[in-house]
Amino acid sequence: MIVDEQGPRFRREEIEEAVREFYRLRGWDPETGLPSHEYLRNMGLDWMIQYRDEAEKVLRQYSVGK
Repeated sequence: MIVDEQGPRFRREEIEEAVREFYRLRGWDPETGLPSHEYLRNMGLDWMIQYRDEAEKVLRQYSVGK
């Protein structure tokens, strides 16, 4: 964090790490932000796994989360 006359500001890396940790704590993939298979199963949303996997393919194709 940078603190100067404008007040506290966070570096991009710090924000990205905080977002990854947020996703991880919720059982989601920290790189894509998508819920994990385990999370979906625990929520009774098994039927969504195939759609989640399709979304992950698209995200990885366009390097989102990298």
